[in-house]
Amino acid sequence: YNEQSLAIHGRNGTEIRRPDRVVQRPDGSLVVVDYKFAAPEDRHVRQVRGYAGALHVATGRPVTGYLWYPLRHIIEQVV
Repeated sequence: YNEQSLAIHGRNGTEIRRPDRVVQRPDGSLVVVDYKFAAPEDRHVRQVRGYAGALHVATGRPVTGYLWYPLRHIIEQVV
């Protein structure tokens, strides 16, 4: 799925976020991929972990998460 909205509940209330891509594997588990074109930052990791956590709570399915920096040729699993 491309850019589907997620409601993420946190200390500061509920926020609507949109991961770049969510893929369902044949076994039912989910993969979150977020594309970044800037230099890697810690906040990118927190963002993908937030997406993965929200998806896991909403679906009960296992979720892995990746950051993809296409201009830097970096793919990093963060969840």
